[in-house]
Amino acid sequence: MARKFSVVLAALLVLVLSASAQDAKTVVAKTLNAMGGENMKSLQFTASGSSPGQLKDGNTPGPRNLIKSYVYTVDFTIPAARLEVGAIGGLPPQTMLGGEGHSLTFVNGEYAWDIGGVPGVIGGGSRPTDWPIIAFPPSFKKGGDPMRQPNGDGLQSHSDVDRNEQIWLTPHGFLIGAMKNNATVADQTVDGKKFQVVTWTGPNGQKINGYINDKGMVEKVETWMDHPMYGDEHVVHAMDFYRDFGGIQFPAHIVETVTTPALSGDKSLNLELFVTDVKANVTADLSIPQGVRDTPRPPPFTIMTTKLGDGLYWLAGQNDCSLVVEFKDYVTVVEGPMNDDRSVAVIAEVHKLIPNKPIRYMINTHPHVDHTGGVRGYAAIGATLITQSANVAFIEELIKTPHTIIPDSLSKNPNAKWKVEGVEDTRVLTDGTRRLEMYHVRGNLHSSAMLMTYLPKEKILTEGDPWTPGMVTPKPGDRAYQRCCDAQNLYDNVIRLHLDVKTFAPIHGRIDTWDHFVQYLGLPPENAASKSSGN
Repeated sequence: MARKFSVVLAALLVLVLSASAQDAKTVVAKTLNAMGGENMKSLQFTASGSSPGQLKDGNTPGPRNLIKSYVYTVDFTIPAARLEVGAIGGLPPQTMLGGEGHSLTFVNGEYAWDIGGVPGVIGGGSRPTDWPIIAFPPSFKKGGDPMRQPNGDGLQSHSDVDRNEQIWLTPHGFLIGAMKNNATVADQTVDGKKFQVVTWTGPNGQKINGYINDKGMVEKVETWMDHPMYGDEHVVHAMDFYRDFGGIQFPAHIVETVTTPALSGDKSLNLELFVTDVKANVTADLSIPQGVRDTPRPPPFTIMTTKLGDGLYWLAGQNDCSLVVEFKDYVTVVEGPMNDDRSVAVIAEVHKLIPNKPIRYMINTHPHVDHTGGVRGYAAIGATLITQSANVAFIEELIKTPHTIIPDSLSKNPNAKWKVEGVEDTRVLTDGTRRLEMYHVRGNLHSSAMLMTYLPKEKILTEGDPWTPGMVTPKPGDRAYQRCCDAQNLYDNVIRLHLDVKTFAPIHGRIDTWDHFVQYLGLPPENAASKSSGN
């Protein structure tokens, strides 16, 4: 009897699911028709608005970026998309320079590529020819500018997946995807408002929910996406103020929020767009260039090791570097950047260079995403993470953030005994012979919660962002504070602290000299006596 009942119950469940799928198709088709998308194959919308800048510190959002132009073109039949953005950044140097950054990004299937130089370099163009000066190993091939496939390049390690997912978060894209992907529908009340919630599984394997309101418009689309640093992100596109754009009903206002334990409140507000134009069934070339097809995927990480002295190494490769400092009984790594893959590779390289000593400390310079993306890898080995005091809670939340969509090394070792310690102004690590000093970079406009490290015996300074040697070429007439990410402030802090710096081993760029830094700032050459006196 029990067996018969279970068979009947299973049959009823199949019928219910089948009916739900049928109802969903009816709901989706009706909504798509009401929004003018029943014969839609492609779409282009134009907007302006703002996007989040990087954090001032772990608790405080930075100034938002002004988006002067945002043109998104998508072909739902391929599917493929093109996004062109012109924006002015909210943090130095863009704010002070008044320059407009330009980016042009594409996705088509498993291929994702950028055109127009390195995203974030003002004015576009190719990567400066003198950066980096360290040759890549013969086994490593990296797509060159002005066209490149960013997969494997740090925080863009799965940009093809992310960009494909974004196609289906547009209101019409969500409905077109629902028609093709066995969607279901259910009635739901949210804050007293009734919705028909249509659900289907997106290309990254996560559910996409679309909320259709009583006016028959898509009011909200939500899904979950992986981020190398922030982990499982809850991504929500809220849409309102629908208007008729030549027969297409489209929201005039779109707000994207991205929420994780480390991104909440004001920090969760991502993209805000005010739509000014919408066109359906536009013709656009979204084909994959042969140069992109011929570019092999870069590996997820590249390590290029330079020995600076006994027990002292600079680990470069990709966009960010780390400094490795050996002490009598342990090792300290300055910066855990990019992503977990890079941290795992750096840790392996450290164990090869300095066997039988644990990595006791990892020093984080500041909370920006490319400098903090790999901190969980060090938590996974039980290291103590040191950061400026204002970032402590943020780093702790990053470590607690779930990474279930793409598990990382900490997800696989959840019982690791890590801790986070803050530096208010100054801290020293020493074994009696080697001394590593940490200083708060006071008053820095790029991040108010920034640390730099100094090795007094070796006279080596490591900093992340204020100066990127070789990356930005000064122009005649530049004021000092305009250059890079508040490089003048870095100079002022070194002078304030009477540090006798000879060499930069930076997080970005190349190894360089203090004399070149002074020349870069347009200051007269200095001698050691004047610097040590603070003059």
